[in-house]
Amino acid sequence: MLPETFIDWWFNPWAISADVTQAPGSNDLVARRDGYRAWCASAMIPGDLPLHFDPVWSSVAMMEGATMQRAAGLFMGLIAARQPDQEVLRALPLSDQKWCRSIAATQPLQAYALAHPESTDTLDICGLAELAIRLELGFPGLWPRLQLHLPANSQASIALRRQNNWAGTEDILRSTTRSQRCWRLCQQRSEETS
Repeated sequence: MLPETFIDWWFNPWAISADVTQAPGSNDLVARRDGYRAWCASAMIPGDLPLHFDPVWSSVAMMEGATMQRAAGLFMGLIAARQPDQEVLRALPLSDQKWCRSIAATQPLQAYALAHPESTDTLDICGLAELAIRLELGFPGLWPRLQLHLPANSQASIALRRQNNWAGTEDILRSTTRSQRCWRLCQQRSEETS
């Protein structure tokens, strides 16, 4: 079951858009309802909730943009700590590096988005790309809405990393519970340390 706040968030996507802030029609509920599908089509996001989804992922939608980006950086830190990719991990403060190593020791995550060889993406962009790949299967349609928070250049970087996705559906589905648990830990830490 989805919380009521999530349903409100889903059907009010213009409220979170970085580029388009005006609702369709006027402030009238009927006008907004009538313009909803057209607005979704112009923003290239699905209007309907998917038939099948994992409601655990809905908590991502309730995050503030900066908190989500910080959590994404930590999520990528967990992946890097297990690889081990010390260069990526060093982009985090020392306390976060230690935290990532301790969590990754018991909750290993695998990278699914491959970086473009000349990529200079930040840790949070890399983490958001990893999240997007997991959401595509876990909660279709959620990522297109979440990326409305982001500027166009960040969306383009994430899209490029997602195109380089090497994982199969089975690999991603097998790691869903662990990915959700790790995301929740990253979310909690980002909220505590903000």
